[in-house]
Amino acid sequence: IHNGLVIDGRNRYRACKELGIEPKTREYKGADPLSFVVSTNLIRRHLDQSQRSILGARLEPLYAEEAAERMKQAEGQPQGAKSAKVNLPEQIGQARDKAAAIVCVSGTYVSIAKAMIANAPEMEEAVLTRRLPLAQAYEISKATQSEDGRAHLAQKVEEEQLTIDETRHLVKERYGTKEDK
Repeated sequence: IHNGLVIDGRNRYRACKELGIEPKTREYKGADPLSFVVSTNLIRRHLDQSQRSILGARLEPLYAEEAAERMKQAEGQPQGAKSAKVNLPEQIGQARDKAAAIVCVSGTYVSIAKAMIANAPEMEEAVLTRRLPLAQAYEISKATQSEDGRAHLAQKVEEEQLTIDETRHLVKERYGTKEDK
């Protein structure tokens, strides 16, 4: 429990309540409940690197909000001074790197996932369901602005089980490169 919210074991908690059993709970005492929830759930789920990268891209804005709040607190204080106005964990580094570390991927993978989602949000589902690895979905997302074109490429990659190099070749062959345009 953290601030009155169940942050781990919500299904057990709900089952106990439905059966009229008082659930045993304990208060979370750590400094970073978001990291706790994510890391606890990563252990339970068998996510591959591509899926963890998507999760990191989804978490990055939350860490960016925390960083913005810490910066806001520090306004007018000497650099390096600590503020005790709100209970935020003391962190150094980019939000992207914090999100990456918590899901056990590199910051580069989080950036690639974020760019792929921005370029082609429909590709996210293909990565999350393991139909396409992130690297291929990213290459396809850069290929064309057309959702139909991306869907066609994704289907071809999926059906033929192309490697990343074969995907890049297919994309270049069909759409050229930025240098060609």
